[in-house]
Amino acid sequence: MPLKIRINYSPNFNQKKRLRKNIRFIIIHYTGMKSEKAAIDRLTNIQSEVSSHYFIGKNGNITLLVPELYVAWHAGKSKWKGQSLLNKNSIGIEITNPGHRFGYKNFTYKQINSTIILIRYLLNKYRISKISNFLTTFWIILIAILKVSFRLALIGGIIKIFITWCFIFCCSACVITIFTRSNISF
Repeated sequence: MPLKIRINYSPNFNQKKRLRKNIRFIIIHYTGMKSEKAAIDRLTNIQSEVSSHYFIGKNGNITLLVPELYVAWHAGKSKWKGQSLLNKNSIGIEITNPGHRFGYKNFTYKQINSTIILIRYLLNKYRISKISNFLTTFWIILIAILKVSFRLALIGGIIKIFITWCFIFCCSACVITIFTRSNISF
């Protein structure tokens, strides 16, 4: 399935371009807003000082908010494995969902599918190939792996299992997981 991307630029990003080689992480969030419209309005409002590179709607539509070579403001004052301020080295993806505060809903098949397609595209484009960092506990990961059905492995492979797990077990409107750059080809 080809990547179809809409454009709705956010004013919330650093004006200086970064080098392509500096992009080492993909960070997945869910919006935690009452509605999809409220989430887009916040991500594109200059006063909110928050954005992401991509937004995935309930219907699976992918919207580009900030061009990839610019730093979007989605990870805040973050730190992970010696890296600080992850915005400067990451691509942020926001997936619409009201979250636990506003009546958490299951992610739609179209959202999951679009997320998988987008992540595969980004992994290939930026040579991000090692899935090694999780911002969850070992036990949550173990339980998630045990609950994912073997059928998903046959349908879509390990990435589909991983993304499905992320959607099932995301526990806040923060980072679910991080994919890191390595020399291994994907």
